[in-house]
Amino acid sequence: MKLSEYQWSQNPRGMHNQGAPDLNRVFSQKFGWMKLVALGSDYVSLCPQLLANNVTPIVRIYRPQHSGVPIDPEMRQNFLDYLRVGVKWFEIYNEPNLGIEWPNGANFDPMNTHAVIAPICNHWLDWAEFIIENGGYPGFIPLSEAGGGWENTTTWINQLCLYMFDNHYNRFLQVIHNGFWIP
Repeated sequence: MKLSEYQWSQNPRGMHNQGAPDLNRVFSQKFGWMKLVALGSDYVSLCPQLLANNVTPIVRIYRPQHSGVPIDPEMRQNFLDYLRVGVKWFEIYNEPNLGIEWPNGANFDPMNTHAVIAPICNHWLDWAEFIIENGGYPGFIPLSEAGGGWENTTTWINQLCLYMFDNHYNRFLQVIHNGFWIP
């Protein structure tokens, strides 16, 4: 996919929702994108209106403490609901470099490739291929900006990329060439 083939508003101004978005504010301030963190298909009905006003919806289906877990059938259906109304930009997982995004007491050390990095990457790659197969653009695993210890963003990026390159190079390359983007 060429960069010119991406469908988006071509306006880099945007905002992240905190609850139901105020569409009047989004439109009056001429935002080009709106990140919608949803528990399910909550915002499907808003997306056609966003798209009609040249606002690119970016949807992250959120589940508490969901890091490293595959998407379930309900989440899969939620993504399909958004795809059906024209949404193309998606994310999964919510800042897995933060301890609060893991089950209580979980070891989320990014140097623990087998128990931490591998499950996130493997499940993300399956999800990304599903999104592409259905006409969407998968965002890479969204991380919080954090420094130090297990939460260090740079360490996480290094470990995620090394795992992908060492274990799924060809699959990852296909995702990169077919709609991949970095949140």
